[in-house]
Amino acid sequence: MNKPKSYDAMLAEMSNALNGALNSSDILGRLERYGITADIIRTTGLEPLENVKHLFAVQKREQGEQIGANVSSTQAINEARSNYMVHLQVARIAFKEHPGALLSVSATGSRKRSISGFLKEAREFYTNILEQPRLLGLIARFNITDDNLKVGLTSLTIAEKAHQAYLKEKGEAQEATIARDEAFDSLYSTYSDFRAIARIALADTPQLLEQMGIVAKR
Repeated sequence: MNKPKSYDAMLAEMSNALNGALNSSDILGRLERYGITADIIRTTGLEPLENVKHLFAVQKREQGEQIGANVSSTQAINEARSNYMVHLQVARIAFKEHPGALLSVSATGSRKRSISGFLKEAREFYTNILEQPRLLGLIARFNITDDNLKVGLTSLTIAEKAHQAYLKEKGEAQEATIARDEAFDSLYSTYSDFRAIARIALADTPQLLEQMGIVAKR
């Protein structure tokens, strides 16, 4: 079973064939009998090829930025979650005789598994405690101070921003991938027709096909 060609291999194949045709008067003369001129090779082949190469570079850059943003987001979320879980556990002890307080700071029940769910729960927790002096007094009995909670809230804000940055980069990487794939598919479709015509036009001169990097079918 033949191994599928890589994108780089296919781009190189197209470049060799198109430039090989453009740089040979013998090849061009035969292709022109089938309506393929030097201008057509440039406008429907080489120019789109350069655009596709550019889109490949853009996609790689966006993918790299997505990976970097994901690392930063994961680190920030892990730190915020670590702070939050300590504060949550202490709050559940501090507020155990005050069911309404537990409910008001979203401290009851199991925790949301999703990142968005965690960020929402944690923000409700910190915001509601910090806005209620009575709750601050209850949790302060266990050496969780106003400043401690503000540190937790700050780490949460950093995590939220890092996660939003990651989502932005993820979206841009997806858009870049779609743009690359659509442009490549369109170009390769055009090139496939060009290659098929070349095989017909140069059927009796396989050496010219080989000059273009195209294997003559036997």
